Amino acid sequence: MILGDSRICNFEYLQENRRTRDQYRTVILYKRGAKISDLEKLVLDFDEHHNREILFVIAAGINNFTKKKYNKRNEFELISAGVNSVCDIVHEALKSLKRLIFSKFERAKVVLCTIPHANLQKYNEYRVSRGKLSVRKYSDSEEQGLVSIAVDGMNEFINHLNFTAGVRTISLHKACCKEKKESHLFSKLRPGSLYDGLHPTRHTEENWFRRIHQCAHIMLEQ
Repeated sequence: MILGDSRICNFEYLQENRRTRDQYRTVILYKRGAKISDLEKLVLDFDEHHNREILFVIAAGINNFTKKKYNKRNEFELISAGVNSVCDIVHEALKSLKRLIFSKFERAKVVLCTIPHANLQKYNEYRVSRGKLSVRKYSDSEEQGLVSIAVDGMNEFINHLNFTAGVRTISLHKACCKEKKESHLFSKLRPGSLYDGLHPTRHTEENWFRRIHQCAHIMLEQ
């Protein structure tokens, strides 16, 4: 099972059009704008035999680090969510989600995907180009940096959680981020990897989908 936000909304199409089939059934559940805690309802609503072996792949988190700021015209721009307090919230939300899954499904395995970054300025410019934001908004570079640093830190924590649980980390961020250099404070996005600064292009989406399936097959056959 793959749980996530709108970044995986086209996974169902990719699943239906796969050239090869396998013995495992893949269920894809997502909620647009979902934060980590919102995924708990998807788990609670999932009706499945509790004694079957199920691998839960969690692919979400960017919505915890960003939020919508509305203007007088009820238009919104994407800004930082105030990252100083967010990291602790996400830490606890991930742990809570894992506890819920293990309490409901006896033979569950859980793997956490790293969180791909977002470009706040590009997202807001995209909304202007689509006529959804009338005034061009440029996100402060310092604000962007704080979000990116926080996401990098969270990805390190995700690696730690997976390692201590004895599972592989699915590094989705590597499909859209350049290798971080020691001289850089945070990871840099690859140009063209996110069509609107938040959601993946088809190429990136296919890369994410392939990474998840490859890792899931290895884990299920262990």
